[in-house]
Amino acid sequence: MLNQTETLRLIKAGCDGDHLKFSQQISLLADSCEKGKPTAYTANLRRLAEQERRKGLESNPNLTTVDGLTEPLRKPDGTHKPVWDKTVWETLNGLVEEHEQSDLLAAHNLNPRNRIMLTGLPGTGKTTFASMLADRLGMNGVILRADRVISSRLGKTLDNIALVFDRLRMAPQLLFIDECDMLLARRDSVQDVAEMRRATNLMLQRIDSLPEDCVLVCATNMDSLIDRAAWRRFDVRLRIPLPDGIVARLVIMHRFKELGVKADIPIDFDMGGVSPSLLVQMVDGLARQTLISGSDTVPSETLVNVFKSLRKESVGL
Repeated sequence: MLNQTETLRLIKAGCDGDHLKFSQQISLLADSCEKGKPTAYTANLRRLAEQERRKGLESNPNLTTVDGLTEPLRKPDGTHKPVWDKTVWETLNGLVEEHEQSDLLAAHNLNPRNRIMLTGLPGTGKTTFASMLADRLGMNGVILRADRVISSRLGKTLDNIALVFDRLRMAPQLLFIDECDMLLARRDSVQDVAEMRRATNLMLQRIDSLPEDCVLVCATNMDSLIDRAAWRRFDVRLRIPLPDGIVARLVIMHRFKELGVKADIPIDFDMGGVSPSLLVQMVDGLARQTLISGSDTVPSETLVNVFKSLRKESVGL
C-alpha cells in the first residue's frame, strides 16, 4: 500500500485536477497492491489510471520533452534515404510490422519489441534509425544526451533519470538515449564512483519497467563499456556496420542522384571503410564545388583524390 506521503500526493493530484500526476499516483497504488497475479481491484485501478492519462494528454498535447534533459528527435526530412545493409532494413521493417500487428500479438500474450540497443561507429546511422522508427510508428520522439543527465550534485543524476522515465508514463513516446554507455556503465570498474553504479542500477530498473506503449532506443559506439546485465534487457541488439565497398558506392551514387549531380566513379576502386555520414558530406562538398564551377559532373580523378583523403582522415575518428 501507499505510505502517507504517497497517499497525500495522490489526493493532492486529484484535488488539483492534474490528470497526468493523478494517473501516475494511481499506477503506483496499483503496483503496491498487486501481489502475484493481477486482481479485479488492481485491473480497475489501471483502467482509471489510463483514463486519467488520456485526459492529461488531451489537455497537454505537446507534452513530450523534459526541459534541459531531452529535446525533440529530428524527423526525417525526406530528402535523403539512408543506405544500409539488408539486416538493418529487415530489423527496422520488422519492428514496425510488430507494432502494426500489436493486437494479433496481444491475443497470444506477446508484445511488440520496444527495447532496442544500437551499436556501431560514429556516423553509421544510429540516430537516423531511431528517427525513422519513431516516424514510421507515428510516435513523438525525444533524444536524451547522457551528458546532460549526469550531475556533480549528489543524487541529482538519479533524480534526472527518474524524471525522464516518469515522463514516459505520462506521454508515450520513443526515447532515444545517445552515448548510453555513460548511464549503463559497467559496475565492476574500480574507477567508477558509487553514484554512477547507482545510476546504472536505476537505469536497469527503469528499463525493466518500461511501459509497453513506449519505445526505448539506446545507442553507443563504446559497447565494451556497457554493464553485462544491461544487454539482456534489450529485445533487439543491432550493430550497424561501416559500409563495405558495394554499399559505400551505393551511398555515393544515391546521394549524387538526390542532388541532381553526375559523377564518374571508377568501377574497380574500393570505396569502403568510411561512415555513411562522411560519405554524404563528401558528396555534398563535391556537388557544391562542381555546380559553382558551372558543371554538373564530378570528374573521376577529383572524386578519387577527395575520397582517399577522407578515408585517411577517418582512420583517426
